[in-house]
Amino acid sequence: MREDADHTVLWTCALAGVYLWLACVLANGLSRLRGQRSGCAPHFAWGSMAALDDATLAYLTIREGEDTDGRFWEIGVIGHDPRAKALAEDVTAAIDEWARDYGNDAPAPEFAWPPMPRASC
Repeated sequence: MREDADHTVLWTCALAGVYLWLACVLANGLSRLRGQRSGCAPHFAWGSMAALDDATLAYLTIREGEDTDGRFWEIGVIGHDPRAKALAEDVTAAIDEWARDYGNDAPAPEFAWPPMPRASC
């Protein structure tokens, strides 16, 4: 974790795919933060996903790493302004919960369609 005067950076153990979960479990949902600017490390080419709490913003970023198992991607949360640390911790906790309980190791969804009636000619 890195804390500066006006922002906090926290890293999670999660991979991509957590956005619907965050939209459902965060108090104010998840928003799209468009654009890029100096000092901003967006998650996507168009910008990032972000959580808001009054005057506080926490947006998602991503970094690549490598360990003994090979290359990996890791989601980070960067919080800005009055409650930066608290909001970044809330978002990080939600991401870690998803990764631990529901993430990439969860069973794949299964879909079943009822049999289609045969057309009569």
